[in-house]
Amino acid sequence: MTVGRLGSCRLQHTSQGGNEDSLPWAQKYFQMGINVVPIRTDGSKAPAIDGWKQLQERRNTTEEIQAFSKSGFGLAAIGGAISGYLEDIDFDDIDAFKAWKVLIVESLGQDFWDRLLIVRTPRPGFAVIIRCPSGIEKSQKLAFALNPKSGETGEQNYICLIETKSEGGYFLLPGCPPGCHKSGRAYEVIQGSFQDIPAITAEQRTAMLSCSRSLCQIPRNEFRESSTRSNGDDLSLPGNDFNAHGPSWGELLEPHGFRFHSQCGETTYWTRPGKDWGRSASTNHGGYDCFYPFSTNLPFDINRGYRKFAVYTFLKHSGNFTSAARDLAVQGFGIKSQQAPPKIEEPNAGQQKDDALILAAAVALAQVMHSPTEDNVALLFEERFGDVLRYCKTWGCWLCWDGSRWGFDSTDRAFDYCRGLARTVNAKCKASIGKRSFASGVESFARAARRFATEPEQWDRNAFLLNTPDGVQELEDSHETA
Repeated sequence: MTVGRLGSCRLQHTSQGGNEDSLPWAQKYFQMGINVVPIRTDGSKAPAIDGWKQLQERRNTTEEIQAFSKSGFGLAAIGGAISGYLEDIDFDDIDAFKAWKVLIVESLGQDFWDRLLIVRTPRPGFAVIIRCPSGIEKSQKLAFALNPKSGETGEQNYICLIETKSEGGYFLLPGCPPGCHKSGRAYEVIQGSFQDIPAITAEQRTAMLSCSRSLCQIPRNEFRESSTRSNGDDLSLPGNDFNAHGPSWGELLEPHGFRFHSQCGETTYWTRPGKDWGRSASTNHGGYDCFYPFSTNLPFDINRGYRKFAVYTFLKHSGNFTSAARDLAVQGFGIKSQQAPPKIEEPNAGQQKDDALILAAAVALAQVMHSPTEDNVALLFEERFGDVLRYCKTWGCWLCWDGSRWGFDSTDRAFDYCRGLARTVNAKCKASIGKRSFASGVESFARAARRFATEPEQWDRNAFLLNTPDGVQELEDSHETA
């Protein structure tokens, strides 16, 4: 093999026979605005020039086209903007292509399908060639399947069924010598023409890619929220409880505009809000209780799967997991029952702790009448409401005892109590004590008081106690306790 120079590209001359009549093909592609790169004829599908990536940034020259052709190599189109936003949706699986055709006709119509340029590839497979003037991304892999040979090695690995070859990539073209592919077979146009490559809209392209992603046969990595509100198996956390005992997928998605599309085995497909047709997402694919988005028009990462709490958070709380967890806690998720106020005992505290609280309250009462502060009013708050209120920082809310059970407070009751105490002790009618900031400061001190502060795991410790409006039901003995 000898090497020659072509501009700033190095052209590799080979002794293998090529296509001596490739000049017409090269000229045609050049005239159609397609930037090409020569391809070796040794079955590797590799470029026959060094530094070919510069052709992603500049157009071929006439001299280059002639030199490429005379060398007897094959040709590949460079995808992306340099070739008029050219893109190849490549199928290495015939069954996947057939299933995709059904979805495209259903979503975009038979007339749209009939306009497409389709090439049969040597694998055998298919390539659908389009242009999208509004822009395309880099090449991406869209759908995978378990490698049939995985059983032979005992290790699970996956093969790509569908991928795009666009910005940053290239794909071989009809007119390549058979030696360009290791099978020895040629590339053949079976529908449409390179002289009339369809220019599609961004919406149509999105639908095509969504249909492709919907054919992925493997579960994606699950989206994980970094906080402790949902990860793991602790059902005292609102997110975990929502995942385990929350609404069905239909009850969760339909209020946000999703519509049922179809059912295939365990998998349910959904059409996104604002769209009348097509698959935009699936749930329960492969038996995994997850939501898998296909459309980039949804507020999700298309490469991830989402549990119900994450979907609820993105759809209703714009991705704010703290807000979503607090909302679910108010609805009762994360805590099911508690017969009595949780005890937070410190070593050797016992009666000494109760005496200390009484003494502190008395001292605070004397201090507060002389010079009220947020801290000593918080001590009064603790003495007065210590038996009926608790605060959980993880959940971000107060809990109230109604005489028979604990429940989440959604009415700012604790703040109202603080405001009432502030008015009571403000004998000198100081403006500063009448401000909202004073009552908020009292509440902030109270939240940190050991008598009020709780952790999620302190709640619902007994799985056989169930809260009811009339009291706590002991499930093991089937009778109520006061």
